[in-house]
Amino acid sequence: MNRQQGITLVEVLITVLITAFGIVGLVSLQLSALQANQLAAQKAVGGWLVQDLVERMRANPSGATAYTGTADCANPVRSCLNQSCSPVELAAWDIEDVMCADRGDGNTFAARIMTVDLCANAAPAAACATNASHRVTLNWTTAQANSSVDSTAAVNASLQYEVTP
Repeated sequence: MNRQQGITLVEVLITVLITAFGIVGLVSLQLSALQANQLAAQKAVGGWLVQDLVERMRANPSGATAYTGTADCANPVRSCLNQSCSPVELAAWDIEDVMCADRGDGNTFAARIMTVDLCANAAPAAACATNASHRVTLNWTTAQANSSVDSTAAVNASLQYEVTP
């Protein structure tokens, strides 16, 4: 009687099992890389949005103190695109244009919230100097892998810049 019958089949089964674990590991690495790539793209677009607002603040120094708060996208302010506006109106329009505009690039940050705080390092805000710094913060929700049953979870991401207009 041959005692070696079926041993080759067991070897093949073990090889297939080890290969399957390796493939699952590679797929997991690929998914992690894809999520990191998406987050990096969102941070890049977020940086462009914040930089856009910072440049507008520097271009309108006489309206610097009006660059505060957030925009109410449901109630648009007066457009300053083709008409003259006061520095305060220009600041309100700049904030709305940056925060509410759909640039058609697929990265609209549907749940983005950008806030501008005057006098980032002073308390209270009324005690600010004329050339006080502003803190521009962009918060948005992104999907990140987690270890729970659900493969993705909403995670808050944030960019913060401090600028003196």
